[in-house]
Amino acid sequence: MARNSSSQRRGIEKHLKGIAKDYERAAKRNPIRVPIQTEATGTGGTMPGRDTAEGDPVLARLLIWLDAQAQQNRSHHVDVTRFVEEQQLPDEDPSVLAYELEERDLVRNSRGLDDAPTVCLTDAAAPRSTG
Repeated sequence: MARNSSSQRRGIEKHLKGIAKDYERAAKRNPIRVPIQTEATGTGGTMPGRDTAEGDPVLARLLIWLDAQAQQNRSHHVDVTRFVEEQQLPDEDPSVLAYELEERDLVRNSRGLDDAPTVCLTDAAAPRSTG
């Protein structure tokens, strides 16, 4: 009887180890991601907020891309269609992306002659130094 219970215990432990390995593999393939959304308070701190670009990875990448474009030419309005083409995002509408950033006061939106959404970063979108 003692042999039977110890072999059962080993079998259960082996099964549990297998389940743990399966969970680890699944976690590596599909990591848990939690969007962080904050907005500045009047006292200089941050608090959980809504409508921030951190919640949308495409908008966050667009802001980084726009900042790189602004480093090359500060006063130049940039066509958001170029971002969509360069990033190969056929499902994204450049006009909607520009509008969403404009709603958050991160860009000034102006239409070109060909009705393309061209934007320029605002001071609110400018990177802040820490220190």
